[in-house]
Amino acid sequence: LTGWMAAALCNQVGRLLVEVGHLERGDHLLSHARAVHEQEGTLETYEGATLLSDMGHLMDKRGDLDGALATYTQARQVHNIAGTSQSPEAAKLLRRLGKTIGERGNLKAKLELYLEALSIRKATCSLETADGADLLSN
Repeated sequence: LTGWMAAALCNQVGRLLVEVGHLERGDHLLSHARAVHEQEGTLETYEGATLLSDMGHLMDKRGDLDGALATYTQARQVHNIAGTSQSPEAAKLLRRLGKTIGERGNLKAKLELYLEALSIRKATCSLETADGADLLSN
């Protein structure tokens, strides 16, 4: 596989590896996906924003809150550029960003991000999903 298909596959498998705790393996695949996106000029797309959100999640799981915040912020900017800031993936990103900001003590910003994510979930009828449930449980 080459191009966007390779990046998509690496992102999906990398995301799954991170979720089950294989952080190094997940990092390797997510980094490869990012390199492909950068080479193809597709990092500023919906798929690129999703990848950046997943990379931020990996950093958060490793305890690198500064790296996670920077990467989540970049992902949010890419969603805005790509016109996908009202998508379910953007809502997932806002939940992740809110969680990380909350861990740094800014509970007001966390709540604002969660409310924005909730609004997107309602508008996209995606509240009754696993990611929607994560939002409601936090």
